[in-house]
Amino acid sequence: NETGAATSVHLNAEQEKAREAAAKEKADAAAKKAEEMRAHAQGLATMVNETAAATSVHLDAEQEAARAAAAQKKAEEAEKKAKDIKEHAQALASLVNESEAVTDMALSQEVEEARAALRD
Repeated sequence: NETGAATSVHLNAEQEKAREAAAKEKADAAAKKAEEMRAHAQGLATMVNETAAATSVHLDAEQEAARAAAAQKKAEEAEKKAKDIKEHAQALASLVNESEAVTDMALSQEVEEARAALRD
């Protein structure tokens, strides 16, 4: 009986050691898995940050292109307005010149009529 009891205690101790070893193995495996997941998450975070940075650069370039296009459009509109104003000014100058010519002709005619009246 003593030998049986001693053997039982020894077997219980062996089972306890086996349970502890299995629990330690599971804990080590879980820790390793957690470290792998942390490293993977860190890699994903780096990729997300790089993508965000690249997207930001791309958006900045898009905004700059839009500003350049808007500036080009404004420049073209200003150029067209300047051309229209120049044409309008030229038309006004022509009218003024024609008006001066008509006025000069009318004055010349009046002067001639006045001279003729003085001669008579």
